[in-house]
Amino acid sequence: MGSLWERGRLRTTVLGAAALAVVTAVIVHSTWDDEYPKANRAQVRKACAGLLPAAHLDPFLPRDSAVTHGQYGTLLEPGHESRAFIDCRLDWTDDGGKGDRGVHMRAEPWGPDDVLPSVEDGDVLPFPYRLPDGSRGVITVHDTYGDTKRVGVVLQVACPRGDFERFRLGTDVKVSVELPMRVHDEDDDGHTDGPVEEELRLAVRSAVHAADRVREHQACGTAPLGKLSPAPGSERDGDDGGDDETGTGDERGDGPRGEGTCAWLNPAAMGYPKGKWRVSGGSSFNPSLEECRAVLDGFPDENETKGVQATSVSGVGARDFYQSGETGLSDHEADEHHEPGPGWTTVPKGTAELLPSDDRTLPSLSLWAESVCDGGQTFHRISVTPELGYHLDSEGKVARHEEDSPVLSEAARGELSRTARAALDRYLAASGGWPERAHCRGTTVLGEVEGWRSIDDE
Repeated sequence: MGSLWERGRLRTTVLGAAALAVVTAVIVHSTWDDEYPKANRAQVRKACAGLLPAAHLDPFLPRDSAVTHGQYGTLLEPGHESRAFIDCRLDWTDDGGKGDRGVHMRAEPWGPDDVLPSVEDGDVLPFPYRLPDGSRGVITVHDTYGDTKRVGVVLQVACPRGDFERFRLGTDVKVSVELPMRVHDEDDDGHTDGPVEEELRLAVRSAVHAADRVREHQACGTAPLGKLSPAPGSERDGDDGGDDETGTGDERGDGPRGEGTCAWLNPAAMGYPKGKWRVSGGSSFNPSLEECRAVLDGFPDENETKGVQATSVSGVGARDFYQSGETGLSDHEADEHHEPGPGWTTVPKGTAELLPSDDRTLPSLSLWAESVCDGGQTFHRISVTPELGYHLDSEGKVARHEEDSPVLSEAARGELSRTARAALDRYLAASGGWPERAHCRGTTVLGEVEGWRSIDDE
């Protein structure tokens, strides 16, 4: 048996080894605990071409698991055969294991089926900053888990000189970004507020940075979006004037007229019948679509104008608009002839009785034109509706309000044609109108299409 001193030294050695093991375990655990956050932060800083707000995302990153990361696109990998310029995802499960969190950023050519989410939806907010002509945006907010929401920004950005030939699309870019955001605590009524304005601005800045990188990468020929100014109050409230049917009086006070890009539509100045006109037109500029309309309440004299509508569709939707039956032709005929014209319809006889072409469209004459605008190929249609004894009932169906069958003489047909051409000329030449703001050029008048059928064809 060893001495007392030897037994004491052995005991000290054992205790020291145990203490060292404990300290070592604490150090190793601490190192592991700090390893994930460091790696995750580094990944966020490098991901998505460095466009993510790393400082904002840091509190959301997990401490005990790794962030998964995937990205591709021609901006990130030159020569990559991808439709996307950038598609970048960071995903992780939160510390409570409740579900997936993460970030998604994508930029790609604006496709034929792409639309901006409607601000009429409960989780869509109007864009709070003024974008340059040719660009639009909205903000989306989605519930996730606990005190977190996902805030997204969707931008349609003009890129008139971008090379999208291999995609056979238009010249706009779609940029979307989704980030996690904290929400406010519940109030006394148990309601939880959404993200604060500063967080919304941060999501917007991330989308704008991505859009500017794509703009530079694609040589869009436009100035950077950069720092944006707040939008006017009406736009922040989601009111772009598009549903306004009251119109405003012009400087002479001679009746209602359109607003903004539809200010050219002035029934009194255009010589249309006197009466109560409902004029609608957007006060904001949409680079891919324009629609201005004026409708007379009541029944004017026979053959007098009681409605006019101007529609322009540019870019990816132009050809579909032209071939979708709006011209009155089949796709085969449109592909074969490439333009509307008198050969598609016949001028009715002097005593021909006319019927609506369908049960929801009043008989009208449409004059078509084609331009090249900032958005690419563009088709314009001016539709003029004469008084032929029909009206739309409360269900939107065509009904007859005169006993006699409508007729359209050759003289009345000629006058209707001149009215349509005058409206088209006024629309194309309007200062501040859509064709001017879309920089339309090389306009060719294609021809007329009659939106009615003869009773003799029944």
